[in-house]
Amino acid sequence: MLLFVYGTLKRGFSNYHEMEKLEGTFISEAQTVREFPLVVATECGIPALLNLPGHFKGSRVTGWPRQPA
Repeated sequence: MLLFVYGTLKRGFSNYHEMEKLEGTFISEAQTVREFPLVVATECGIPALLNLPGHFKGSRVTGWPRQPA
């Protein structure tokens, strides 16, 4: 199973230090084939992708697949 890391969890962004705590291997930079809507639905401003193809306007998302240890 791969973990798709996007947004501030990517290397060089503000929350990457959280990813450094996890064991695993960075695969490569990648982009989703489908478009996903991105919402900020919490008081803390945490973004989330919705797996609702065709229901909302979205974008292809660039992220980093990781192989967890």
